Amino acid sequence: MSSFLRVSQGRPAGKYSGGPAFFRSDFPLPAFRLQLFPAGQAPPHTLRRSALLISPLYSCYPVKKTTLTTALLVTLTVAGQAQDQPHKLEVGLDVLTYTPFQTGYNNFANTRNNDRAHWLSGGFVRYHFGQLGLRAGANYTTSTETVDDSNCADCLTGSSKSKELRLKVGGQYAPLATLPWLYGFADVYYRRYTSGGHFTGGFTGQQNATIGVTSNGVGLNAGVGATLKLTNHFSLNPEVYYDWLRARNSEDYSDPTLRSYSRSNSRTSIHTPAARLNLVYAF
Repeated sequence: MSSFLRVSQGRPAGKYSGGPAFFRSDFPLPAFRLQLFPAGQAPPHTLRRSALLISPLYSCYPVKKTTLTTALLVTLTVAGQAQDQPHKLEVGLDVLTYTPFQTGYNNFANTRNNDRAHWLSGGFVRYHFGQLGLRAGANYTTSTETVDDSNCADCLTGSSKSKELRLKVGGQYAPLATLPWLYGFADVYYRRYTSGGHFTGGFTGQQNATIGVTSNGVGLNAGVGATLKLTNHFSLNPEVYYDWLRARNSEDYSDPTLRSYSRSNSRTSIHTPAARLNLVYAF
């Protein structure tokens, strides 16, 4: 058989000598009452999240002060934890990545040179240990770069399609316990970039070149982020950071008309601020 416990408002704390014998005492009494309802006789407005119910009734069965206080504190603590249990595991999407200050054209750099805004470019997973969190993710972007140097007599014109893959791992930390939604983070990533295209022109207009680029490098993203809750499970997650990258590049040039082939090597270094907006689901 099950039963229900009910906390009811009592007299103000103080000495009490009237009423039933079990309440006569020379010690201050807590301003609560406990009422025990046998199975089948529960009050009509029973709260299902807790066995302790607040009520204006004044009748009660004999209960010691310590038992009442302990039961009240334990129940309220458990109920509060159940309602505000932090989520440890999160998955999310990079809804928008934006690099507003990336300038110049460089086919060795990355797809953000010509397409500064990338939508739904990747995903990630995060696991929290209190204020500390571990994170890992991947991004994949594509872009088309067009070169039209019509004012240059000895330049090539054409376009190339590029692909960029980033694999990243890192951590984040919320230093302020009073602001758990604000955190700093750092991600180390590996970047693989390739592009290929066909170009024509040149001084005589007879060049017919195919150019392919391959780039491998490592980078670092470091910045701050915030968690803006939408519901208990969904949240928006803006992050502002600085992007460092160093990469080694190789370029293959071939011209079937001239029967020529060449390869050159170079290095690329990128330093630019960036921002992204994530959509997060917490388990």
